[in-house]
Amino acid sequence: MRILSTKYFLNVATIISLALAGLALVGCEGPFAGKRAENAELVNGPFQMKIQMISGVEYLVVLNTNYRFQAANGSLHFYSLSNSAQPVKATNLVSVSVPSNASDFEIVDGAVPSIYLLNRNSNEVWIYDLEGSAFSRRAGTDGEAIAIKAPENPGSILSYTRADVGLVFAITGQRSGIVGLLSKDSLTYLNPASLASPIASPDSTRLMGTDVYGSRFYMEARQTQVGVRDDRIGVSSSRRLGIGIIASKYLGDANETIVSINGLQNAFYSFQFLTFLNNSNFTWDLADWRSSFTLPSGVRRRGTGEDGFRGLDVDGNMNAYVSNRADNSIYKIPYVGGIDLAKTGTRNTTGFDRNVQGFRFPIDFDPDVTDKVYPRIGSLIVDPAPNADATLAWVVGLGEGVVYRVDLVGNTFIKQRVGEVPQRILGLENAGTYQQIYVANTKSDTITVLDPTTLGVVGEILSP
Repeated sequence: MRILSTKYFLNVATIISLALAGLALVGCEGPFAGKRAENAELVNGPFQMKIQMISGVEYLVVLNTNYRFQAANGSLHFYSLSNSAQPVKATNLVSVSVPSNASDFEIVDGAVPSIYLLNRNSNEVWIYDLEGSAFSRRAGTDGEAIAIKAPENPGSILSYTRADVGLVFAITGQRSGIVGLLSKDSLTYLNPASLASPIASPDSTRLMGTDVYGSRFYMEARQTQVGVRDDRIGVSSSRRLGIGIIASKYLGDANETIVSINGLQNAFYSFQFLTFLNNSNFTWDLADWRSSFTLPSGVRRRGTGEDGFRGLDVDGNMNAYVSNRADNSIYKIPYVGGIDLAKTGTRNTTGFDRNVQGFRFPIDFDPDVTDKVYPRIGSLIVDPAPNADATLAWVVGLGEGVVYRVDLVGNTFIKQRVGEVPQRILGLENAGTYQQIYVANTKSDTITVLDPTTLGVVGEILSP
């Protein structure tokens, strides 16, 4: 038997080490974030945008996610809206350095304006208070910066006021599949069993090993589609439990309803937080749009290979509008007889049969179903007219780098090319209509300003 020398083993070890190093370098191809000088003033991959009030003045606030890892951290930028067509950096507020993987934020105005930021790197909520012209991390009584546990992979945050505890933040956790209510005053999550008026048998859950309480999503089929058989719930068991929710909207009704969408499969959830009830859900199985199939005309349509919802907004009558990535369509889920549906016993989910596009607008964004270019519609807003159904929508299309202006009555649209990889769309409201439309383009590091009627480009924010 031949005995291999120690030198042989050392050579093999060296080769393996070099190979692993090579793989590591391939995986890290491009500039390394940790070695870059920090510059919080750069617009680098603008992702989330909100119109927020700070010291009584409205600003366009932009969250920078470092799409191409050009800096070690992300940042928040503040733009003056004195000329809303061409916003400029505010001179009275300093950009804030934030974690590189922050997802969303909410600013609470007052004697001391505060930013509540979702840090996905650590699954925490960080708080920044304004001191002079700069925001800095809030410290606790121990002198350490406050970091509040959040639902896993927190994706969106919104705020509203409850009668019992005042202002709360509704935080959506994609991986944990819950929406938790964090009290601004106590910085603790609402436990329905511990409220001043405890709720009997709530649909609530507590994340293991934490004090994070939130919604318990579940899906039990109604019997609404065909005869008396159970509806078909066309999503996996984990999606039925809320795993994969990416965004939420507060409706402002008497039930404190919050609606949420799943970004991984076609599921929509309605949760009444006044009584902590998961009262109404909807699912779609759009298999023939995910995969290629032959149309009745004989044309072979290529499947999108995608699934789930990407955009969510609510109109003045509390109807919800969502954009779907599987069939690149917009859906309207009605409030009356849909979102507000009560449970039938424990049955709470309307499941449309396979390839049935219930609530869909008959609008096709794809002019050529045989090619490999898909609209890939995403972030969406609808017109803000009070106490009315929306008649217009604006939605980004990642496939062509465009924004669509959609007539929801005539089922027609126009489109305008914007920057590369548009990710978010936002409207500046004025008297029940939009004055400007802002589009965050992550790859081109720009924000495009559009006229809401013509979609003409009226301005642009460029990276310095």
